[in-house]
Amino acid sequence: MVEFLTRQLDYIFFFYGLTFLLLIPICLFLRRKSYRNLPWIWLVWFGALHGVHEWLNLLAFSLQLGPAFDYVRLGLLIISFVCLAEFGRAGTYTLGGRGPGPWILALMTALVGLGGLAGYPGLLAATRYVLGLTGALWAAAALVLLSRTEAPRSRALQAAALGMAGYALAAGLVVPPAPFFPASWLNYDSFLAVTAIPIQLIRGLLAIAISASLCLFAETSLEKEPQFRIWFRQMTLVAMTIVALLLTTGWFFTQYLGNIALLDKLDDSKHDAEMLSQSLENKMGEADRFVKVMSGFPAV
Repeated sequence: MVEFLTRQLDYIFFFYGLTFLLLIPICLFLRRKSYRNLPWIWLVWFGALHGVHEWLNLLAFSLQLGPAFDYVRLGLLIISFVCLAEFGRAGTYTLGGRGPGPWILALMTALVGLGGLAGYPGLLAATRYVLGLTGALWAAAALVLLSRTEAPRSRALQAAALGMAGYALAAGLVVPPAPFFPASWLNYDSFLAVTAIPIQLIRGLLAIAISASLCLFAETSLEKEPQFRIWFRQMTLVAMTIVALLLTTGWFFTQYLGNIALLDKLDDSKHDAEMLSQSLENKMGEADRFVKVMSGFPAV
């Protein structure tokens, strides 16, 4: 099971990125309705940027694109988590009436920079600890506060908040390996060794749960508008069909990238084998010449 899921990690990255893109139409719909007490636009930006980030991870996993591409992915990850944290900060401030201002996001981003003392892996881990964990928990708190004002539809929002809290743990505690605690103890590799499941798959499933809960909340908000409710269900069916097509297309796309990566590895192995063979031939030629020279001495 572990070997199978590991071989499909490129497709899991594709699936993971696609699940966050589902947040875009749902949150845009909620923003256009009467639920403007939450800044849904920040959740839209989070879904878009984080989805693209995971697709860039897919390219980095399948192709060798260099360190500059790694920092592009890191920058996108930081910005996406800042958007998620702003959704939670602004939402709890609006609904609760108190909380820190936007300056807290600048402070959190500066704290991420301390992870740079451990190099690039430290920056990745610090980004998830400081921004990912805190931002997702903040977003979950905002959804809980909104559920208290939407009594008839509170269960859908509570489910979305529960999914967001689960995502906070999966995205903010299970991080890439880094040379400091707890990243050296709880990371992608150790989680896979214990559970036999890549953490990216769990994050994608949690993103689906969040999107489905918000979609249910959006649908129940149309109880007094039956014509729009029918339209919403039709659009949801169309979106599910498109997602199914994208998942199918993504399978072939990731297989194509996997074949490219395999061919690159085979070429590298072939080149290394040729270099080794040439080196052995040179050494054996030197040994032959040495034997011929030595055979000319009477003592030998």
